[in-house]
Amino acid sequence: NKRVVQRLPADPEGWITRADFVSGFESAVEGTDIQVASRIKELKEVAGYVRRQVALQASTDKKKHAILRQKQLKLREQQLDKVFDAFDIDGSGFIEPSELLQLGAARKKLKQRSREWSCAKNQALVAKLDLNKDGLVSRAEFILGFQSSVMGSDTEVDLRMKEFEEVANFVRSQ
Repeated sequence: NKRVVQRLPADPEGWITRADFVSGFESAVEGTDIQVASRIKELKEVAGYVRRQVALQASTDKKKHAILRQKQLKLREQQLDKVFDAFDIDGSGFIEPSELLQLGAARKKLKQRSREWSCAKNQALVAKLDLNKDGLVSRAEFILGFQSSVMGSDTEVDLRMKEFEEVANFVRSQ
């Protein structure tokens, strides 16, 4: 098999076109019709094996990726759960609009944000997070709302979570 493959014209990355494969194969396989047919059968078996291995590896990679993604989402959910506790300044089990307003203003004071946090921005955030429209942000609403907005590498997300906790600690100390 190596002898046949080594005679095939490959590009620098090792890829062989169908036409190059056929013409190279015709010149590389010598012998009687029975020998050539036997060689073709052997190469088909090898190609089938390689296809199955590639498919198996792709399936395994997808499963590994899905498991890793689930673990990552679970970790982010745990981080957001911790941030929710920090943002719930009065310990009521909900984040009220007034708490979010204080936290937004504190991000500016701590130079985490360059823009002012306004009442309008605060109302828009509450409206986005408050799925049941009761005027409060529950733990589940907070986690669901922030899971989609806290994106980036693990390092970037960890930094953002740390900033959120820093803001909450600042507000609590005031």
